[in-house]
This record gives sequence, structure tokens and C-alpha cells, in this order.
Amino acid sequence: MKVVSFFVLVFLFYSCEQSENRTDKVLSSINKQEISEIKEKRVLYFFTSFDKIRIENYSLSIKSKEKYTVYFYENLDDRKKNIILRFNNKEKTLNFGSQFFTKKEGELLVKETKNKFNFYWQGINASHQTQPILFNEEYGVLGIYNSYGPDLVFLKEKTKKSDLLKGVLISMENFNPN
Repeated sequence: MKVVSFFVLVFLFYSCEQSENRTDKVLSSINKQEISEIKEKRVLYFFTSFDKIRIENYSLSIKSKEKYTVYFYENLDDRKKNIILRFNNKEKTLNFGSQFFTKKEGELLVKETKNKFNFYWQGINASHQTQPILFNEEYGVLGIYNSYGPDLVFLKEKTKKSDLLKGVLISMENFNPN
């Protein structure tokens, strides 16, 4: 029994170490073949139920290679909240975690950012999905909508314009790719 417990503990420590280093591995693999890099600040508006809004600060690093571009959102206070998205430049698909999103008809023009954002949608219809994602290749992610979880809006700076935030949320909520 002691031997089994020992192996379980070793496995747990190894697994935790691997998840901590995942971000570093993705970024280091990109650094080896890096073409260009852009760094900007982002403010995340984290919307949960009960009208609660949490604001967090992120640093966005955009690293481009021939085949894909990686968008690394680094939480300045908690490394566990880092977000990595990959955009396939050839196929024009977006990879978020284990999910793949394709560009759908329709776009959102945001006057404050002077950018048009495209809606990216998963092909699978199931409940509890993260979709749509509002995305622009130059800006990165504007919004991530989750029907049963928190909604995210990334801006370049803090805003008191609740109409801007509401407009992004409503556009994502009402989007239908059919």
C-alpha cells in the first residue's frame, strides 16, 4: 500500500508541475521560430451572474509565425488565469483550449476600437459551450461568451462606458450563425 501511495504522490507532483510549465512550453516553442511580436495591455471585464463585474489586468503578447499566430493573455496578478489562443493564418480558424472555432458571417464594428470583429463559432451544438468569440487578427479577442458561465470582454483600457460593454455582451448573446 505504501508503494502505491508513493507512486500516486509522485504522479500528482509531476502532473502539477507539467500544468504549470504548459504556458512556458507553448511560448518557448514559438520563440524559436518567431517572426514578429506585439505587446499591449488589456483590461478584462469578467461578467458573472447577479450583475457582478470583476476587472483584471492582463498583458497581451501576440506572436506571429507563418502558419499561426498565438495570443497570450498574461494575468498580471495570477498566472493560473493566463489564456492562450492560436489563430491558424491559413485556415482562418481559432483554437481556444481543446476547442476549434470557425469564422461565421456577421461582424461587429466597435467605434471605440475602430475595429471590425468577426464572430467565431464551434461547429458542435451542445449545451454549456463557449461561443461565440469576438475576434480580430490585429486586436485579438474582444469578447468570449459562455451561455452558462462568465462572459469576458477585453479592452485596451478601463472604461466607464457601460453602453460599450453592454453592446458587446448583447451582440454575443444574440448572435446566431444559422
